[in-house]
Amino acid sequence: MQRLFLFLLVALPWWGYLALSGGVAWLGYEAYQKERVELAERQAQAMAPPPEVVDLSQFDLSRDVAPADELHVRGWINTDYSYELIKRTNGVRTGTRFMYVLFGSEDDAASKQARAAVVMTEADKDRFVDDIFDHVVGFNAQGPVIALNGFRGSGDGYASMVSEALAEKGLTRAPDFVFVEPFLDGRQAALTATGEPLRVLGVFLLFAAAFAMAGLAKLVFSRRRAGAAVMPRRGKAAPARDPFANGPIAGEGRPAPSDQTARTRGSEGPTGWGTDRAHVAIRCFGVRGSVGAGIGCNSATENRARGAFPQAVGGDCGSDRDWSGGAGCVFPAAAHLSARLHWKYLVRAFQAQCGAG
Repeated sequence: MQRLFLFLLVALPWWGYLALSGGVAWLGYEAYQKERVELAERQAQAMAPPPEVVDLSQFDLSRDVAPADELHVRGWINTDYSYELIKRTNGVRTGTRFMYVLFGSEDDAASKQARAAVVMTEADKDRFVDDIFDHVVGFNAQGPVIALNGFRGSGDGYASMVSEALAEKGLTRAPDFVFVEPFLDGRQAALTATGEPLRVLGVFLLFAAAFAMAGLAKLVFSRRRAGAAVMPRRGKAAPARDPFANGPIAGEGRPAPSDQTARTRGSEGPTGWGTDRAHVAIRCFGVRGSVGAGIGCNSATENRARGAFPQAVGGDCGSDRDWSGGAGCVFPAAAHLSARLHWKYLVRAFQAQCGAG
């Protein structure tokens, strides 16, 4: 059960912790209100005289418990059945209580029916033993008979262990078996104590705060993990900006081919355009032949091309010279503008400036 509870806690989303925190705080408020009602009952009971002492042999739960769960009983302790209750979790000692078993003054030593039990911490046990003779009201064949005034208890979280210890000793519970919490500091001090409601509320609020902190921590961790997951995408380099985005030509650039590549890629361009050297040469004037056929420039467009590309255009664009001999409008790829661009940009640039016939 504990492992299942821990698994559910770990598996809860962050908002589940916050909801659990709110639930615990609400339970704490309800417990606080209940304790306030009980405090009012105890304070009212403190103004009344203590209830009459009742022997455990005739004790009746429905009749002999006064308001504020006060009771006043008489009996004797059989020390043969005293027991140290040790609570363990996974083999680790987590708590200890001491149990004394009471019988009615009419019960003898052979009685196997326990009438009541007192469960105490070690500190309270030491005080109880030191003051035991203050509670003695008589004697019987078994020893001193004591009267205990206190609250009806619940076993202080050890009720199941008390049942196991009684069974181990061969005892059974009487029909009106009761846990007794003696007034170690006196009746008035016990009935008028005012700190219990706040103590109970504080315990619940402490757990509520712990759950809230766990939920907030889980929220921060999940957001950081989500941010780390998208960080590589945010950190990607932006696409290279097109250098001709605001010019007469636009498009994604790529490096110009090398000399060897240029010699083998002369057929990749549009019809009539080619690259067979480390230079991209474009025929301006009507020249017969496969390269530059159908494309021409007049003197005005030639001058415009030279003005637009003063460092890139070479030659005199002779009207009757073949570009392969070195004449024509030459764009030196390795040395100038085309060093980082594909040949098609030079073609498009020249078309834009000279025009295609």
